[in-house]
Amino acid sequence: MRAGDIKAQKQSELQRACKEQTTASNPAHSAWVEASAGTGKTKVLSDRVLRLLLDDVMPSKILCLTFTKAAAVEMKERIYGKLSKWAVMCEKDLYEELQKLYNNVHILEEKPEFEEKARKLFALVLDAPQPIKIQTIHGFCEEILKRFPLEAGVSPYFEVMEDQTTDEILEQISHQLLSANHLENDEKMKKALVFLTNNIKEMKWGDFLNELISKRNLFLKAFRAYQNVEAFEKALLQKFCLKENPTREKEIQSFYEALPRQTIKKCADALMKGSATDQDHAKFLYQALENFDYEVYKKAFLKKSDGKPYADLAHAGAINAYENILADMCFEATRLLDLEERLKSIKVFDASVAVATIALKLIEEYGRYKKERSKLDYDDLIVLTRALLEKGDACAWVLFKLDGGIEHVLIDEAQDTSENQWAIVEALTKEFFSGLGQGDKKRTIFAVGDRKQSIFKFQGAEPERFDEMREKYEHLIAPSEFKNVNLAVSFRSTSAVLDMVNRLFSIDEAKKGVVENGTEVKHLPYRLGEAGVVELWPLVEGEEKEEDVWELPVLLKDEHSHVAKLALKIARKIKKMVENGEILESQNRPLEYRDFMVLVKQRKPFMEEFVKACKKTGVAITGVDRLNLLSEIAVEDLISLARFLLLPNDDLSLAEVLKSPLYNLSDDDLFELCYQRKDKSLWQKVCENEKYVSIKDELSELLKNADYMRPFEIFDAVLNTFEGKKRFYERLGLEAKDAIDEFMNLALSFEAEHVPNLQNFVGWILGNDVEIKRELEQASTNAVRLMTVHSSKGLQAPIVILPDTMRYPATSHKRELIFDEDVFYFPLQAEDYNQNCEDVFKENAAKESDEYRRLLYVALTRAEDRLYVAGFGKKPKEKKESNWYELCEETLEQMGAQKEGGKFVLKTKQEAEIIEEEKKPQVVLKPRDDGFAFKKAPEEKGLSKPYSPSHMEDLDDAAASSPLEDEGFCYRRGTIIHKLLQMLPQYVSKDERKMFVQGYLSKQNDLSEGYKKDIENEVLKVLGDADFAFIFEGNSRAEVPLMGEVDGKIISGQVDRLIVQDDKVIVVDFKTNRPAASKREDVAQAYVKQMDVYKKLLEQVYQGKTVETYILWTNVLKLMKI
Repeated sequence: MRAGDIKAQKQSELQRACKEQTTASNPAHSAWVEASAGTGKTKVLSDRVLRLLLDDVMPSKILCLTFTKAAAVEMKERIYGKLSKWAVMCEKDLYEELQKLYNNVHILEEKPEFEEKARKLFALVLDAPQPIKIQTIHGFCEEILKRFPLEAGVSPYFEVMEDQTTDEILEQISHQLLSANHLENDEKMKKALVFLTNNIKEMKWGDFLNELISKRNLFLKAFRAYQNVEAFEKALLQKFCLKENPTREKEIQSFYEALPRQTIKKCADALMKGSATDQDHAKFLYQALENFDYEVYKKAFLKKSDGKPYADLAHAGAINAYENILADMCFEATRLLDLEERLKSIKVFDASVAVATIALKLIEEYGRYKKERSKLDYDDLIVLTRALLEKGDACAWVLFKLDGGIEHVLIDEAQDTSENQWAIVEALTKEFFSGLGQGDKKRTIFAVGDRKQSIFKFQGAEPERFDEMREKYEHLIAPSEFKNVNLAVSFRSTSAVLDMVNRLFSIDEAKKGVVENGTEVKHLPYRLGEAGVVELWPLVEGEEKEEDVWELPVLLKDEHSHVAKLALKIARKIKKMVENGEILESQNRPLEYRDFMVLVKQRKPFMEEFVKACKKTGVAITGVDRLNLLSEIAVEDLISLARFLLLPNDDLSLAEVLKSPLYNLSDDDLFELCYQRKDKSLWQKVCENEKYVSIKDELSELLKNADYMRPFEIFDAVLNTFEGKKRFYERLGLEAKDAIDEFMNLALSFEAEHVPNLQNFVGWILGNDVEIKRELEQASTNAVRLMTVHSSKGLQAPIVILPDTMRYPATSHKRELIFDEDVFYFPLQAEDYNQNCEDVFKENAAKESDEYRRLLYVALTRAEDRLYVAGFGKKPKEKKESNWYELCEETLEQMGAQKEGGKFVLKTKQEAEIIEEEKKPQVVLKPRDDGFAFKKAPEEKGLSKPYSPSHMEDLDDAAASSPLEDEGFCYRRGTIIHKLLQMLPQYVSKDERKMFVQGYLSKQNDLSEGYKKDIENEVLKVLGDADFAFIFEGNSRAEVPLMGEVDGKIISGQVDRLIVQDDKVIVVDFKTNRPAASKREDVAQAYVKQMDVYKKLLEQVYQGKTVETYILWTNVLKLMKI
């Protein structure tokens, strides 16, 4: 095809797409949009919001519900970003923007006011009292409950618990319920616990309780129909067609009582004349007639392998002996099958009731815990909001208040909206289109989704409901005001990729559950004539290798497994393509690591192997999309360090710390420390070894503070003060950053909710299975992205590789909780599935298979230019349905793909004109020291500590410490004299001063009687001297604090006595030194400096008054002016 023809066809497809998008974004009518992958779903949604704003709809009247917080943020960025550009855009560019938005070149001729409106919208939206509500459904529900707490029956001050907190609380409650004290007072719980313990020998209680906790919302849904376990029992009996109090013994007894003994005798006699097998069966029948044993009896009719009747219940000899034997044996086999079904039902009934007893109690206690503490979990937000909007006396009032505030509802990712969420949307919009609720203003609902991409069944998503709700609104809204729009033009993928996707989902098996019956998957490529590739690589199978006695078998197995081989193959392929400068033809540029996205169905076993392979080959990789925190090496090392700090004799934990990146000791170093240490601990050996002085110093510092510091402070010291973070990064790479950061965040979270000590923290974090979701949405770093298909939803990449394609949907019978509308079943083992379990199991298995194929659709449509499909393992000899690899293989064979080197290849050449993006000038950053981020920051020079005038040592302009200062008695004597001179004038009359002084001194047991008498005389003489009376009169104040700046230094001090007179201020400082200075020249310079500072400070306060400073030598009763 010529370039000109391609350009014309692309223009035609673009016009078609613009027409569809414009119809969908038109706020004049409601719309239900089916948007295939890459067709511009997010653009349509944001365009519709922009057009609503241009139509004078207030921001507060718009509600946009998104599936994730990230989607909400992206939506806000798009809308606010566009509005901010419009505000400052030149006239020509704004004209073009509005033309594209409305797909109308004459838009400003028809609506000239739009130009001014568009420029003002940004300010209008920012200044609006209430912004556009672009929220997740949970965020919206939280807002509703905060607004109407009394109507919803919740505390106005409720808090939403994070999932981790919820899990922790539920685990605590479950352990409390199963404690001995609780079971003594709850016979039903005890009975349920005994039953499950006796019947599930291999079950781990922790896993079982976790399963109950994880499915609490399904239990809640089931229990809403029942007040108690007894009501649940009755419903289950009715489902199973069982009588009250059913038991295995009763059913077998009833069966035995109805046994047709004469007929069985005839059959046994006849069977004795048949084959050897017939004769064995006859013995079982004779034995049953003499001494009935059900298990023996049924051997004559039912196979042990699958419990079904034998194909030949009797052979020729027996048939000849008794012509009705087959009919009689078939009748009895049918009776046995009916009994077997009832016995299975009884086992399921007993187990289900036991589970219900525990689960209901768990839910009740969990509800009580939340109510007492004003807490809600995320599921409560949805359930309570639905109840608020659907039921109760306040429902009409709440809807009336909301109805006046919301006029346009937009739903993103509508195919993943659950039943409860749809119910909320329906309640919000039910008055939009009926009766008085319509009002004069236009009200609309807009939903955009793609049932082909509904892959969140585990979160309650049902793709069928997307279609059901469309039909419901289609009937509710007038035909002229409702549009069904199908966006089919894909701007993402090349023709090679889309042709393969279209063909694959035209296969009857593949389209089941992906599209409605009678419809086809049809993508129209916009990127016509652009180079694209689809390859299907041969399956990789593991090779057996003779084990080397010097290598660990585990390492051998891993290295040569089919998973490891494929991981290494892909890593080498990527490295080769990037290093050889292979060109991405559609963009005419060399490939980069960021262009690759590797998608798996499940994280294990491929993810870990691929990360290893990338590190081995030097391929830059972002790492896995989710991390189990406790499995991260850096976190394990930090926990080992904590264990050592709690118990220094824990040699294993210390050894783990020493070998960790924190200290990097080798095996030889450890051996040297540990060998022949006898009774000494490893810590003692480290302390004795001079080679490890630095390690000893660091750990000793941590040990000294471990009992007093909060967990966060301890680990902060390790990672920052002792540069542990730098050491981790040097050895483990920057992949360790996310785990370390989350670990520190958890330490802070722990301290907010618990007693913050190290031991509690270690127990808490080990009891929490914390998983970190890493943000790999954008290819911001030049590295290969590795994630699950679920995580890739909404993302794309030039090259997508699918290595994990040989899995089949999990459809095997096992012990599990099976939920059936308002009841649930708990078969203890695969053999216990009764018909009810089997029916629900088949229905769930069909849904799993449907979602399995929708996952394939999502995986395939992430690719922009190239798609590589690989697989590991062998094809099964027998199969019920095709896996991803087999579907891709069948498709490429049908399309006539070429086979090159054992792989199928489908290509399209680059025929269209390459429109290169405008290259932005690259910013060359100045290289810096790699250790910059890990070095301890230099201390900032802050405000100087205030100086005390009586301690002016170490100052450049101050004298050294006074040589007159003494220790021992002199210091003690001075302190007591100062104290008495402070208190006596203010609180004690002259007549009582002697008695008070003696009483005070009597309590100073460390002083001799001579010293006490000496102090008493000195104090009373000072107070009794008439020359000093002015110092202690009413206008004087004792121990006056002073603070200010003198000569650029902050000074803080306290004067012994301050006398403020009309024209002057007098400062008196008591000195108890012996001997006292006889004249001013003999006074120590430190004292002179001190008094000078006091003078300067007071001159700033008492401006206009003279400040005089004196020293009162108490020993010689001398007042000296300084």
